[in-house]
Amino acid sequence: MADDYCVFDIQPAKSLIEVKEELGLKDERSAFGFPHRMGFSIGCTFSPKDKFKFFSTADEMADYLLKFKGKLVSFNGTRFSLPVLLDEIDIDKFLRLQRLPHLDILADFYDRAQGRFRVSLDNMAQATLGRGKISGVDSPMLFEQGRLSELSEYCQRNVELVDGLFAFGLQNRKIKFIPAGDNKVAEIKVNYDEAMP
Repeated sequence: MADDYCVFDIQPAKSLIEVKEELGLKDERSAFGFPHRMGFSIGCTFSPKDKFKFFSTADEMADYLLKFKGKLVSFNGTRFSLPVLLDEIDIDKFLRLQRLPHLDILADFYDRAQGRFRVSLDNMAQATLGRGKISGVDSPMLFEQGRLSELSEYCQRNVELVDGLFAFGLQNRKIKFIPAGDNKVAEIKVNYDEAMP
């Protein structure tokens, strides 16, 4: 497997309910459209060279990602994780982040599935790897309560899952998932090699 990649995950400081109330939205689902209003609580990266790294500020994390020479890998990093940084970094830095080589596993899945299915990281990880996210965790609550070691563990687990999905997809050229309303595992072909630098 290529060794010039960096998996990242970013956790927000605010919940969807908080953003909904702040912006006067009609439901929590609408708050997904405003990740830049959620604030940054913690970020985690994994690369074969640096192993796991944690970041306590958006600027620190953005600077690390901008200096990384290789492909970024995430799950919903394009539409969610990177925009979370926007509230706390300048727009020029954010635009430079958006131009970096980046494999967003969720965006790639939706492109290949042509919008026929909706999946989460937990869904895809359970089906593909046989293990999922740490359940029952409310990361904004952990941040608010100062339970940073638990928050770090949660964020690292997400990074481990994304790294596992990336490795599986590279090796097997497919990713598994469980379609909504169905208990049977399905799969979709991927080509992560073409996404590597």
